[in-house]
Amino acid sequence: MRFLALLKPAPGTSPQDFAPLIVDEERALWPMYRDGVLREMHFDSAKLLATLVFEVDAQTDVEAALHALPMVRAGLFHVELVRQGAWTPLEALFRADAAEESAAVAVVRGIYDAVARSDWDGVLARLHADVLCEQSSALPFAGVWRGHDGFQRMGAAIFRAWPNFTVEPLAFAQAGDVVLVLTRVKGGDPAAAAVLDQTMIEFWKVEGAQATECRPFYFDPVIAAQSAA
Repeated sequence: MRFLALLKPAPGTSPQDFAPLIVDEERALWPMYRDGVLREMHFDSAKLLATLVFEVDAQTDVEAALHALPMVRAGLFHVELVRQGAWTPLEALFRADAAEESAAVAVVRGIYDAVARSDWDGVLARLHADVLCEQSSALPFAGVWRGHDGFQRMGAAIFRAWPNFTVEPLAFAQAGDVVLVLTRVKGGDPAAAAVLDQTMIEFWKVEGAQATECRPFYFDPVIAAQSAA
């Protein structure tokens, strides 16, 4: 580990206070530098500010090294120790995909949240004006539904097929502009011989702040169709 030690003159000290210990201080620094414990030494004569860079296994090793310095032991320096870790903000350069992921997932998650609230204006706001939805040919509302009007008509057909229809998002996965959502869908007349209750994966394509495509993949579309009214 690397540590930066800032040695600042203690309040009330002057250059004359340091002069008698200069030689002893350098003698103490030399073996640290020779052995690679002390990597860098810098000095600002105008401010009497010393900057030391240590490379050690633990902070206690730095503290022991500093305590071996005569000027530190004499109380002439106030020591500030800073651990020098990796420059983690640099990761932001490589996290563009993650930022896009959170934005894309937020759009799709917002659609499900709006559906749960029956906030259809909120749903449409997250859909592109020319959104394309394609349903399995096994279902009574099979085919391609396009645009806001098509999406609304498709939704009405789904609720006619399965009264009390609900869709619960369970997990989100994203790759580029595609978001896959594992859901559980339920619906239908509880008294009927067959009701809808299965998992479904929905494919969403997102551009900017709106979804442009949606394709549901039922675990068993045949059984789903049999449960439709």
